[in-house]
Amino acid sequence: HVYRGSVIQGFDPHHNIIFEWRSLDYIDVSEGTHLNEDASTLDYVHTNSIEIDVDGNIITSNRNIDQVNKIDVNTGEFIWRMGGVKNEFTFLNDPQKFSRQHDCRRLPNGNITLYDNGNYHPLSHSAAKEYRLDEVQKTATLVWSYKHPMVDGVIPYYLAMGNVQRLKNGNTFINWGKRYNTNLPSMTEVDSAGNIVWEMKLSADKQYIA
Repeated sequence: HVYRGSVIQGFDPHHNIIFEWRSLDYIDVSEGTHLNEDASTLDYVHTNSIEIDVDGNIITSNRNIDQVNKIDVNTGEFIWRMGGVKNEFTFLNDPQKFSRQHDCRRLPNGNITLYDNGNYHPLSHSAAKEYRLDEVQKTATLVWSYKHPMVDGVIPYYLAMGNVQRLKNGNTFINWGKRYNTNLPSMTEVDSAGNIVWEMKLSADKQYIA
């Protein structure tokens, strides 16, 4: 196999590279899970979001290792690893953790949000999640989450893509991502109690919402 990794680069205003991080230097290919072993090229990490944290280091979501990482921009080393084979965190009230996630973001209150596609949960389902992290004791507490109610008896599950955005009014906007069941909604806005305040279902030919 040929393994395709991720490369993260930082540039100064003159387009000079001031930071470069390569997954193949820090993440072993054996950490990639549920890969298509029949493919000639294996995308074993699949980085799908990069967040500049409040301290200037970066938080990344890496879908194909089911992991969120914080990376030191001065050394390239991991500050912490959350989820996946090399998980360092104890998930106090969310034993399923997250699976094939997207879009990890730091909130002003210090918590993080992410979109849990949920591909490999015992019962596949997708959810928006907010965790409070103790980055010293390495604990993660699920303080808020939202799973859409069943639609026509079907549990909403979205194979890929998607994101979560906390709005200024405290509501949360969820782009559900790639759907195969076109009866499912494409986007939903909920309040902090999980009440739907706005929702959109695109036409059946619009299945891919990145």
